[in-house]
Amino acid sequence: MATTLLKLKELSQQTIEAIVKSPDAWKKYLNAAPNIFRYSFEDQLLIYAQAPKATAVATYDVWNKIMHRAVKKGSCGIGLIHTKRRYEKIDYVFDVTQTAEKYDSRSLNIWKVTEKNETLVRTYLQNTIDIEEGMESIPELVHELIKESVDDVIDDLQDALKEDVEGTYLEDLEEDQLKHDFQELLENSIFYVCLSKCGYDPEMYLSSDSFQFITNFNDISVLRHLGYATTETCNSILHGITVFLIRNQKNIDQKITQLETTPEVLTKISAEKRVPNFGTQKEEHAEEEEPDNHVLRTVPKAPVRVDEVIEADDDYTQLEFIPSEAEQSEQIQLEIASRKTENDAEYIVLETGLGGRLDATNSFEHPFLSVITSIGLDHTEILGDTIEKIAGEKAGIIKKGVPVFFDGSDERSSRVIEETAENVEAPWYKMEKDALKIQEITDKHIAFSILDEYDNNTVWQVASTGIYQVMNAALAIRAMRYTFGEKAEICKWQKVVASVKWQGRMEEVLPGVIFDGAHNLAAIREFTKSIRLQREAEGEIHPLIILFSAVADKDYSHMIELLCRESKADAYVIAKVDNKRGAQADTLAALFRKYTDRPVYREDTLADAFTRALNEKGSEGKLYCLGSLYLVGELKELIGGEDA
Repeated sequence: MATTLLKLKELSQQTIEAIVKSPDAWKKYLNAAPNIFRYSFEDQLLIYAQAPKATAVATYDVWNKIMHRAVKKGSCGIGLIHTKRRYEKIDYVFDVTQTAEKYDSRSLNIWKVTEKNETLVRTYLQNTIDIEEGMESIPELVHELIKESVDDVIDDLQDALKEDVEGTYLEDLEEDQLKHDFQELLENSIFYVCLSKCGYDPEMYLSSDSFQFITNFNDISVLRHLGYATTETCNSILHGITVFLIRNQKNIDQKITQLETTPEVLTKISAEKRVPNFGTQKEEHAEEEEPDNHVLRTVPKAPVRVDEVIEADDDYTQLEFIPSEAEQSEQIQLEIASRKTENDAEYIVLETGLGGRLDATNSFEHPFLSVITSIGLDHTEILGDTIEKIAGEKAGIIKKGVPVFFDGSDERSSRVIEETAENVEAPWYKMEKDALKIQEITDKHIAFSILDEYDNNTVWQVASTGIYQVMNAALAIRAMRYTFGEKAEICKWQKVVASVKWQGRMEEVLPGVIFDGAHNLAAIREFTKSIRLQREAEGEIHPLIILFSAVADKDYSHMIELLCRESKADAYVIAKVDNKRGAQADTLAALFRKYTDRPVYREDTLADAFTRALNEKGSEGKLYCLGSLYLVGELKELIGGEDA
């Protein structure tokens, strides 16, 4: 393996030297990029070197288990170098030409702009950018979107680039000239890939000197900045188009694939309808024959990967396949039936995927109750760009006559949920922040009470310092009250609630080391509120260290700005997650330095970052690791490996 690893590293270096020799060599590489744009720059280099004509690349497990295609015997895998913990290893992927169909094989739906979807693509682009009057063609719109995208980050990218120009051709350039050359080359490279992916000939829209500066990027230390920025921006733009096509194409029968899971909606399927006294809410409900089982449905927030990869985990590379609604529904019902048979379960918890309106769990026609927790701006490319639009998607789980319990902290989302519930004659109950009273905050738990007719004198406790878990627990308690009524044994439920652990949610994994999967602006806001309340309750604890990483398709710039302004940490440690979606550490570190005067440490590996953060924390401080669930997962793997 060591020999193979060395050969792959040499191949990567040779490829770098080859693609920057001339503009034509760079364009030859860019011609291959549209088919593998979901992969990291390093992965793209090795795929291009080993299979320059690859059209759809995935791991053996993806081809076999998801696509139901057999990798042909004797096929030579495409080797990719990945770092796990502190060690480098080789992962192998295969092109579709190296696979054979089975009787139940799924087809690849690799999109390009056609007469059928041209209007949809144009609509997406027009809604995404501030367009000039008369700008109608897709190439024009793509070009404008690229300019806007690059303008937003070019200063930060240049700052990171300047740190590595020493000893290269770029060292002698004036700062303005360096920015000009870098920006022009970056925009043209992104434009080339995006147009190619859409089915246009980029040569028709670019001049002969569009890539004249590529020979100045003949060192890996500077080329990686161009490569990373190109792949990340292409990923973001093309992913957005893909998602929009899937969501809006009229005759599409495909559903969105889900990844990260955060409990969000609870639904119990039962024909028995018991409606409590909700005061101002509607109380009409339909009578149904009671079924033999009860099904609880919990709906997670989940980002989607709907273009050239499905990421069921870090080893799954993406393909343009999405299971149909019928397939998802069948799978869910089979799973429920299996669990009922094997375990004779009284209650089954189901989690929907992204949103709710389009989720396959809606195939259950007689849910018992629904619970919707807080709604923030996340996955806007799928759910909509306002709180109201996202709430509308979440409210899609509400059924006629079925009570819905929800977080009423935000007036905008509450209004949408209330209107949806009333339109389908569903009783609703809104849990407001004023109904929750914090009794105690420690470094291990939060004690609270619910100020209503049920629980005015009952003190509940959650084993978390995340203030957001109080509302989540309160909604769960209310759902429990409704489900069990007078049969509910409160003392037992107090113990149950107090014993619940949330992995990756303000989870103390080591003394003074807390992992939190906050990965959007709303979650970061709740995180900063939580640590502020804890420090107020316990007094200032120093030092306070934050280890941060994020994925490239999140709004990490505003996340970092809020984190720097509100956390007031003593130091920040930055690294890239070992995942093709990961944002580059240089980019993240540049943003931290923009928004804080506290020390910012950028490390090459997550293991080095964790070691640095622990050293900065010392024996008395606290270390919070957040920004991505991928970060939490990789750190847990790192710790587990060390413990083992």
